[in-house]
Amino acid sequence: MIKFWFLLVAVLAGLIGCSSDLKEETSTLKLPSESVESPLVLAKQGVQQTIDLRANDARQFQDITLQLLSIEDSRCPTGVTCIWAGQLIVKIKLSDLHGNIEEIELIRKREPETVSALGLSLLLLGVEPHPKKDKIIEFSNQVARIQITKN
Repeated sequence: MIKFWFLLVAVLAGLIGCSSDLKEETSTLKLPSESVESPLVLAKQGVQQTIDLRANDARQFQDITLQLLSIEDSRCPTGVTCIWAGQLIVKIKLSDLHGNIEEIELIRKREPETVSALGLSLLLLGVEPHPKKDKIIEFSNQVARIQITKN
């Protein structure tokens, strides 16, 4: 009976230790949007929408047309141990009804960066699929997820 109580106390102490470690780790975890304008702040500035762009796909956001031009994906492939996590660079062409055209690059390293063009704020949320060891992903199979806010 004493062994049972000792074992129960040891298991509970281990669980409490694990949960306190988890709390500590969670509290120091940085969200990707902490170093840039948060989505909540962007939403307060104007109309916001998340869109998926594919190769040679033109999408409309209000009076602006967005076209995905290229994706550079140097993220660490699944199944590989990397020293550097890598980054994403997505090139987009924006054009409005007045003939204004801008080409921008959205970059996502550890922290995403907001880019402003033609009255919009754009934030690269991610690219799918994630690279895999020994597998080449064609540009035509990639999808860039972009958060757009009208300023």
